[in-house]
Amino acid sequence: MVNAWDDEAFVAKVRQTGRDHLILAGLTFETCASLAAIAARSDGYQPVVALDACGSFSHHKREAGLARRHHRE
Repeated sequence: MVNAWDDEAFVAKVRQTGRDHLILAGLTFETCASLAAIAARSDGYQPVVALDACGSFSHHKREAGLARRHHRE
């Protein structure tokens, strides 16, 4: 699974915290972390991706992930 927000159990645990600000990281920034952040934002959360805690397979993919995140904000 590349998007933790697709896992109903994960989302349920996040909701149980009662918090609306999230700090996310993932194996890859451009997929794992970005997709979860975009989905969480559309559900009313305020996600922040810890870029330094995420990997990437290439500089170009990282830049594309950054562009996608900024475009949706």
